[in-house]
Amino acid sequence: MIQAEIIVWLIAISLNVLMLTFYPEIYQTTTLLQLFYHILTNPVPYWSIIILSAIGTFLSIHFGDELLDVVFHHERKKYFTHKEKYELIMLIVVFLIVIALYDLLLKELGIRII
Repeated sequence: MIQAEIIVWLIAISLNVLMLTFYPEIYQTTTLLQLFYHILTNPVPYWSIIILSAIGTFLSIHFGDELLDVVFHHERKKYFTHKEKYELIMLIVVFLIVIALYDLLLKELGIRII
């Protein structure tokens, strides 16, 4: 299941690299694509949105598989094995979101640190 998601992400990344390289005007056709273009062309801090999406996708697949195991086999091996890792990842994600939001806020207000 994770392999399929990796393939989907690779296809999406490849298509966007091709479009950004050869047909960037396509991103100006709708408001949503304009926003996506802004995210793609401004790595800091906006690529954190894409990274968080990838992390969330793969974690949901990983732990979603476990939910199926619970329903059909009444086991929670992955949960108990990886509970601390999952909590650490969530803490790091929240920390990164806070840092990214503060960075964005400071830039929009024109405040420079250092």
